[in-house]
Amino acid sequence: MMTVDVDGIAAARQTFRRLPPGTLDRVEVATRKAGLDVVRNARQRAPYDTGALRSSITSQVTRTRGAVEARVGPTVHYARFLEEGTSRIAPRPYMRPAFDSVRRGYVDAVRQAVREAV
Repeated sequence: MMTVDVDGIAAARQTFRRLPPGTLDRVEVATRKAGLDVVRNARQRAPYDTGALRSSITSQVTRTRGAVEARVGPTVHYARFLEEGTSRIAPRPYMRPAFDSVRRGYVDAVRQAVREAV
């Protein structure tokens, strides 16, 4: 799985804990949608040979007290080599561009969920 660090996540968790009930439900819906959008986009962008890489890209959303987390990425062992390249092959990014294409819409959806709750 590819890891994306988000600045200010600890502060965001504290903020979510103080919001009215139901807010995290709306954020979870937005997170699930964003995760599926990243999967769809990454599968379209991923290099294709046998189809194993594309079919291994999945999304899993978990919810804990005050936080919703989506883990999106491939499970095949060679995925990182294609994304980042090696000394012998050029990078063929598919996850980062997929994430970048969804990020703005996700942030807007979370903002809207919070506005509706307040």
